[in-house]
Amino acid sequence: MGEDAGHGVRINWVAFSDEETGEELWRADWAGNADVFASEISVDIPTRVVSCPLLMRTINFSSSRQFNNFRMIQRVMVGDHLLESYGFNIGFVIPDSTNSWSSTFSAAGDMVPPAQLSGKMVIHSDFHEGDALIASQRTRCFFV
Repeated sequence: MGEDAGHGVRINWVAFSDEETGEELWRADWAGNADVFASEISVDIPTRVVSCPLLMRTINFSSSRQFNNFRMIQRVMVGDHLLESYGFNIGFVIPDSTNSWSSTFSAAGDMVPPAQLSGKMVIHSDFHEGDALIASQRTRCFFV
């Protein structure tokens, strides 16, 4: 169901790393998870990820089809409140390929403590081919 639900896209893993040291702080392997697009996923993330001054997020995904204008839009939500929104243009994706895509975020000076966000923060990741939505994924974050 995961391949069908993702319309040719499969998320293999997601990781957070310290951009300055290269140390991987957290990783979720979803390669065999057929429910990654079908339902909300819950993850436990170490609180030190939130305090990292420069955080690199890497998404590794496979595609069974070609995309010419592959994009991802992420919205970080707490309830109905939008905390952040990002749009990323990945571009051309070769069919039957595995790809990694990374982005770096800098910590905001005035951040909400992780304990207040834990279990309430949901990352909405929408994958598009051009303007057409092809798959959505929801991740509920618990900070431990």
